[in-house]
Amino acid sequence: MKRTIFSRLALLPIMAAALALTSCIYDRPPGDNFYRTLWKADDGTPGLFDASGLTLEFLCNDGVSISLSDGPTVYGTYSPDGSVSVLNNLSVSLRPAEDPEDGTAENVGAAYDDDASGTVAARAIRITFTEAHRLSDDSLLLIWETDGSPGNPTTSNTSTTSMRRLSEYE
Repeated sequence: MKRTIFSRLALLPIMAAALALTSCIYDRPPGDNFYRTLWKADDGTPGLFDASGLTLEFLCNDGVSISLSDGPTVYGTYSPDGSVSVLNNLSVSLRPAEDPEDGTAENVGAAYDDDASGTVAARAIRITFTEAHRLSDDSLLLIWETDGSPGNPTTSNTSTTSMRRLSEYE
């Protein structure tokens, strides 16, 4: 009977080591000022894409996610370099919402999938999040580009959004 208790106790350090080595709870990697931080935009510029309510989260293993206030969450990776982080493969296609009164497009609505007719794709707006600049412990600038606008799919604009750091989800 003692042998069984001691053999089970011997497994505890092995199981603890395995858990510690596979978990992402460890100190931030050297030079990564973004690791496991959470950011929120409070105000945005109305127009083709309103960034208010946008949430940006830097995850383990160089992962990053952006949650749109009333839309999808998109995932990509990031490459930190001091106070600047390049965001990779982080984009979403959105379509404008129709104004029910006059039928004109106003703000960006939900994410879409291309349809075969091309009518939705012709009016789609592609948003690509490109960089994050950490200004201080509690502030960050997110740089993003829009490709396309209703009526002119070749238009491209670069914008910035100020974000504040959160200590937990709201």
